[in-house]
Amino acid sequence: MVKVKTNNMAKGKKPPHGGGGGGSNTIPAPTGLIASLTPENRVYIQWNPVVGASSYWIRRSVDGVEYVPAIIQSTSYTDGSVSSGTTYVYKIAAVVNSVLGPDSSPVTIATN
Repeated sequence: MVKVKTNNMAKGKKPPHGGGGGGSNTIPAPTGLIASLTPENRVYIQWNPVVGASSYWIRRSVDGVEYVPAIIQSTSYTDGSVSSGTTYVYKIAAVVNSVLGPDSSPVTIATN
């Protein structure tokens, strides 16, 4: 089993919570998520932007253990804390007006 730790960007962070509920102003899940390996055997992921998103939560899981390696403001991310010969699953969620939206469809990638 591979142990992974959150980096300093995500330590102590909790998902933003929205107030109220309902209505037709729901946050869409990010789409177009793709993953590839860089020549350095790092995982590069990118996705389509969500209108109004101020940031994105990147969720990564290994062997069913999920954590948030980064909270970023762009629509791409390079994960340099991966191990060789390991399969990773990534999902992205957008934050709009301090509300965390739903996860994207997952993408799976194995490192060399």
